[in-house]
Amino acid sequence: MSRRICLSETSPGLLALSELYRGLAKALDRLSSTEDHNFCDAYKRFVALAEQVFRQEEEWMAQIDLLVFKDHQEQHARALGALHHVHRRVMDGEIELGREVADELLPQWIAFHVASIDETLAYAVQMDLPESRQSASFAATSATRLFH
Repeated sequence: MSRRICLSETSPGLLALSELYRGLAKALDRLSSTEDHNFCDAYKRFVALAEQVFRQEEEWMAQIDLLVFKDHQEQHARALGALHHVHRRVMDGEIELGREVADELLPQWIAFHVASIDETLAYAVQMDLPESRQSASFAATSATRLFH
């Protein structure tokens, strides 16, 4: 079940964000296909990866002094809070809840997040012209390191 992350890929900022979210989608696919007896460890690894992805985005936002930074950071915090809450329940054996999050809820949240806030971030990176080219290059390199 390959997931598509819908970001327009017309600017360096969008390309970097797309790379981050493509990697996150691939990780979700791996999580979904994990056998039950390995699911808890795989879910833990996925949560750690989500933390890295969100941290990377927040670093880019801080570099360009994005006005919606607090809103964006709040969305990350809420998502991570929910992921951690579910992780506790997965550790207690509620594998199906973890699968529901991985298969249904998180992909919906990512689509909303990308459409509502990440497009703003990507546009801001693009508009921050001289620095955005350097930031976007750094971003693409960082995204590649996270997932390869």
